[in-house]
Amino acid sequence: MRNIDFTDSINAVIQGDMDAFEYLYNQTYSYLRLKVSQYLKKEEDIEDVLQNTYLKIYSELSNLKEPKSFWKWAGTIATNAALTEIRRQKALKNSMVNLMPPTKGSFEKEDKTSAIEALDEIPAETYYAEFNPEASMDVKETKRLIDEMLADLPNNQRECIF
Repeated sequence: MRNIDFTDSINAVIQGDMDAFEYLYNQTYSYLRLKVSQYLKKEEDIEDVLQNTYLKIYSELSNLKEPKSFWKWAGTIATNAALTEIRRQKALKNSMVNLMPPTKGSFEKEDKTSAIEALDEIPAETYYAEFNPEASMDVKETKRLIDEMLADLPNNQRECIF
């Protein structure tokens, strides 16, 4: 499997041949999936990282100086993408811990009756250790979806318990 010379396929992909990229994908998918699954266990995380890996491979393929090192190069991209996902998940987990109120009822104000509503009071950049515009949009979208789901619940089921 790793003895395949992808030079012709790589050159074809650089010229815009999507069939050649599909060939590269089919030849490397099992290998890259194995690399990623060494770091991540959830199926959806593995698939997301693989998608990002192949997007990066496609966009950076013309920068590959030695086509014979394609296996190692692609494996490095997959490993780095998996490690980036682990760091992202850790930052998200840490930021969610910081959102937990120190005592019951600390978010409750005259016009704010739940922790979810109180999210409006917290600047988006505080959700993450570093300000990340994409992450900020993710938080806003998550809050919007939670608000929609809560609106569908009966009043007695809307209270959040921390």
